[in-house]
Amino acid sequence: MSNIREHLCPDCNGAGENTVIACPGGRLMTLKCQFCEATGFITAERHSWRAAGQEHRRERLARDENMHECSKRIGVLASEVSRFERGLIDPQKWRPTPEDADK
Repeated sequence: MSNIREHLCPDCNGAGENTVIACPGGRLMTLKCQFCEATGFITAERHSWRAAGQEHRRERLARDENMHECSKRIGVLASEVSRFERGLIDPQKWRPTPEDADK
């Protein structure tokens, strides 16, 4: 991934960290953002990964299909579908490709 920072991170809105509710006890914790690696910014390439994943998710939901059903249909683990839809996997290297997933 390039070091050129072009977009605010959509997960942390540029803060580089997220506040989450921790279990047990429901106390608040601040964690480094994993999507932007705590920089607050993502590259255009990473931004395009997120866009491809969001499009896949919209299409999957339009089919009224949950992640588990989708993963069984296309022959991958549900965790891989999740990682793709969250923009953590390069669409060019993901097998099956998003186009295959729509068949």
